[in-house]
Amino acid sequence: MVGWGPGLTDVGLSGGGRVISTAVCPVGYFFLPGPYPLGCIPNVLGGVSWPILPETTVSDTVTTFAELETAVGVNGNLITLQGATTFTGNLTVTASDLDIIIPNDSTIDGLFQFGTGGSRVARIRVTGGNMTTGPLDLDNAQDILFDNFHGITDGAHNNFTGSRFDRVALINTTLEVINPLTTDDWPLFMSPVAAGHHTDLILANVNLQGGLAGQTDRIQKVVNTIIVDSIFNANGNASNGLRMHKECANALIRDTTIVKGILLNETSDAHGVINFVGERVTTYGALAFFGTHDPENTGTLNDSDSHRTGGTPGQEISIDPFTGTNNLIIGWDGVSFPSAAGIGADH
Repeated sequence: MVGWGPGLTDVGLSGGGRVISTAVCPVGYFFLPGPYPLGCIPNVLGGVSWPILPETTVSDTVTTFAELETAVGVNGNLITLQGATTFTGNLTVTASDLDIIIPNDSTIDGLFQFGTGGSRVARIRVTGGNMTTGPLDLDNAQDILFDNFHGITDGAHNNFTGSRFDRVALINTTLEVINPLTTDDWPLFMSPVAAGHHTDLILANVNLQGGLAGQTDRIQKVVNTIIVDSIFNANGNASNGLRMHKECANALIRDTTIVKGILLNETSDAHGVINFVGERVTTYGALAFFGTHDPENTGTLNDSDSHRTGGTPGQEISIDPFTGTNNLIIGWDGVSFPSAAGIGADH
């Protein structure tokens, strides 16, 4: 297995090398080496891991969709797509240990699916590039890493479900939905598995954008979620900002902006989320900071802002049953939304 460790040098796609450094963390926190600097992680997430990296033994440079379709069926393949090219067709990845490099001026136009109901794939890294039409589906997958990927799904939702996933990370990535057909068209959706939980979801420097009438995301039945340096629903088009429910556990949200509030429950849940840690979270919306909040939820929220059209600016917001301080109401005109510039993919 190839993993991340203190002092590990990731040779990188250009051969330049990138050192993953260590850090000294205060009591109650630990350092998690990896491809993105997450900072110190609270101990409640002590079991979280980055995706295991692929081990490649062969390589392919592809210029057509047919060649790409063949390449993603070969285990251990380092696949480089030709630049300035659109690869049109529905692509299902059926092999494991794949390193897929997509130039930022190239696009996969169609379904981009990982695994199928009967075939599980693992250890896949996708770096760069674009997807149009979509959707992006993790149907049966584990150890998946997207880095600097820009996906635009048209009239559907990106579905991270099918079967239980383990260790999925999106870093420096933008996912959008345009022309949503129903309120069920999300840039990021994961449904609860019948038994057990999904594990280890990391979103770092991620920009999620929903379309009018759609929603932004639904994170359900996940143990160990980290969301940092991200923005959800910056244009305010989608009907919600962040939703976590159906018995999630162990979550960190830090230095992240959520437009239209955070929902942490559903009526049938034993709880929406337990062991929640929020640090420097900013919300925008007429709703309270938490639009819904199960009384069984547990966690803390500190140093966070609620931009809203009502309430008294400077007043502490209600976060019960969570505990914490310095969470303040900020006056808001109801129409000025935060900028997503510099967040997500760089193309």
